[in-house]
Amino acid sequence: MITCGACYLLLVVVYARGLTTTLTTTLNTYIPELQTTDKFHLVTSEMGAIVREDMHERKLLKAAELKHPSPQSESRVSPLTLILTESRHGSSWLLSVVGRPDNVLHFYEPLQDEIHDMFRNYHPELGESGVQALYRATKLAQICRCQFYRYDGGPVSETFWARNYVERRSREEAAFDCKFNRTTRVVKTIRLYDVTDLELLPELGCLDFRVIHLIRDPRAVLVSRMLTFHELYDGNRVLGPRIDGPMEDFSQEYVGRAARDLCGHHLANMQHGAQEPWLKGRYTRLLYEDIVREPVGVVRRLFAFLGQPFTATDEEFVYASSHSNRTGGGYDVSKNSSHVLNEWKEKILPRHLEIIEESCKDVLLQLGYTFGIY
Repeated sequence: MITCGACYLLLVVVYARGLTTTLTTTLNTYIPELQTTDKFHLVTSEMGAIVREDMHERKLLKAAELKHPSPQSESRVSPLTLILTESRHGSSWLLSVVGRPDNVLHFYEPLQDEIHDMFRNYHPELGESGVQALYRATKLAQICRCQFYRYDGGPVSETFWARNYVERRSREEAAFDCKFNRTTRVVKTIRLYDVTDLELLPELGCLDFRVIHLIRDPRAVLVSRMLTFHELYDGNRVLGPRIDGPMEDFSQEYVGRAARDLCGHHLANMQHGAQEPWLKGRYTRLLYEDIVREPVGVVRRLFAFLGQPFTATDEEFVYASSHSNRTGGGYDVSKNSSHVLNEWKEKILPRHLEIIEESCKDVLLQLGYTFGIY
């Protein structure tokens, strides 16, 4: 009987030869005894991407296909759409718009779970930053391929499913819809800082994807974080202590560090989006302020980029959700966006304004933001 160590060695050899598409066939041919063991999923993971579906789910998908046959005999999986941004940028509202059509399956922050130790153990040579980059690409590639699994091959927990996969449907139903009924998947994430992590997607089986890089005035973002979080939390980490007192208690050093972190990510991703050949036709930059000023027109152009029809119902929803009577509520999706647009100017402290503008001057200049509050 072949040991699991030998199995993993075989996986490495197969990957090194570039034969990732024949991985399952290779394992089925040479290691049939493993298919009845609990460790089957562990040794059939290539780069952390599951290549064999859970048999129970396979049966459910087959039953669903027989009950609701697709016009085509093969799956009709099409582009993955990524809303790439950071916290307090209006991404929840954008997800509610882009993920609204009936032919869209949408996902809310699927990168927020812990990295499984198995994943680290498989790739110790990458270091922590490399492992995290591979983890993010792998997770997104799984969604792209309609495979909703953990790294060890087991199904995601019901708690995780309910928290991250917005549409209230079972994992099996979502997998069937993803493969046979839906034209696209939309992922909203504030936990992917470097767009170049996505260069791994084609190697992991995700050949068609689009990136919406959502950016907001960094002065408004940091004011919003101070008022909403009482810290300058950015999605993956805390950039300093929690401040329960007034905004005056946030030091210039703390605010400056958060500003450099935020604007550094945006600047690098803007440059990659404009220069990387593999992102040509896949990347678009979107300003929060443009959405606020012209919500219907901007969203109509965004739907065209995604290849989605923009209906009269979509137009009504966009207008209504961006012209609500609500002006407060840090997590509201529907609100008076024009009020939110300039609210930061009434609340920012002069010393915070100075350090943010100094730290983010390249981003502010490139995107055409004016300096000062007047």
